[in-house]
Amino acid sequence: MSYETGTSGLGVGKYYGERAVGNVAGVTIATSGEGRMVWEFDGKEFAQAEAKTLTIPADYGLITAVYGEVKEAFDGSASVEIEYDGSAILPAKIDVTSVGMSDGALAAPVSIEAGKEVSMIVVAGSTSVGKGKVIVEFTRV
Repeated sequence: MSYETGTSGLGVGKYYGERAVGNVAGVTIATSGEGRMVWEFDGKEFAQAEAKTLTIPADYGLITAVYGEVKEAFDGSASVEIEYDGSAILPAKIDVTSVGMSDGALAAPVSIEAGKEVSMIVVAGSTSVGKGKVIVEFTRV
């Protein structure tokens, strides 16, 4: 990220470029009726093996895709599972031991209710290295 000193003489400047915020979780909704949930996590957070949950916004009806994106590979046999209302929605766990992006495959779109939770569950792995994120896409019906 680059920095430019301001010309006002007040010691104020501007930063340009991407900022790393780290360990982010949130829901974004586009005006077209589509949205996504994103969990960013690292090896230290992953090793705690706690479920991370986000609540489905009102007026949305289908989970259409789930992706795992690994920026730095995790150790061992690390994987995560995505659950909706306590049940797994993926045909297989997301392997986070190699860099890259999973295909986002669901057996079929999953019907959802407003106010229910989607959870990212650490299935295996006790690691202190690795960086990744899980993205759940949903749409209004």
